[in-house]
Amino acid sequence: MGAAKQVGDLIDKIASIPKISLDPLPQLKEIGTEETQVLLFSDSQVGQKTPDYNAEVFRAEMKTLQRGIQKLCLIHRRACPVKNLAVFFLGDILENERVGYQVSLDELEKVVLEQIVDVSTPAISEFLVNCLQLYERIDCYCVRGNHGNIGKFAASTTNWDTIVYKILELRLKEFDRIKWYIEDKHFYQVADVMGHKYLLIHGDQIPSYLGVPHYGLAARITRLKVNLPQTFEVACLGHFHSPNIFTYNGILTIINSTFATGSDYPLQKMG
Repeated sequence: MGAAKQVGDLIDKIASIPKISLDPLPQLKEIGTEETQVLLFSDSQVGQKTPDYNAEVFRAEMKTLQRGIQKLCLIHRRACPVKNLAVFFLGDILENERVGYQVSLDELEKVVLEQIVDVSTPAISEFLVNCLQLYERIDCYCVRGNHGNIGKFAASTTNWDTIVYKILELRLKEFDRIKWYIEDKHFYQVADVMGHKYLLIHGDQIPSYLGVPHYGLAARITRLKVNLPQTFEVACLGHFHSPNIFTYNGILTIINSTFATGSDYPLQKMG
């Protein structure tokens, strides 16, 4: 009798346990806040030839890059809306043909006309148009590099990189979802991406010590932070052909890599 009563009391207590309440799951559109994907593009050195790099390799690498950023976009879209792409063109798109100064004769595959017309602008145009399948808008922010310099008898603002950007803008003018912000007067540009400010420079302005730019970067980025008319949170550059990320005085600094593998330049310059 006592056992039966205990069982009955237990059943009553179980029945009195509050029901499980379910919190409604958020809809997919409510997960995360909108983000913009950012791509750093520099030092493709189109026209350079090494044991591992030439125009055909560049074209293949552009396809690899296209697939890579599209895959990353789709992965991130599982967590938050990624609607737009910002491309930071940081210079040295071409190799130039200044033999003995910017390129050795044995590493020059194509002259500038072929670098522009046959290789760089067709491949980059195809890359951007293909990316429009995923993104609502593509914003291209462009600064010049040192390999595009025409020479000491030309204006410092006359640069093959800038000419490539202008040709791309003209070639793709029918695609109004691709916007161009080409800096053709200054060596730098401050890009605004969703309220975040990025300083874009090529990096040839940075002095090196024993071939290493880190000491010069710390001083120069800090000075630019103080002296530029526009403020910035992140500094992006190329030039040194060796990728790295640092924080100097609270300023995130990102060094982009190069397309051109197999060159002795990174070993000679940075070890």
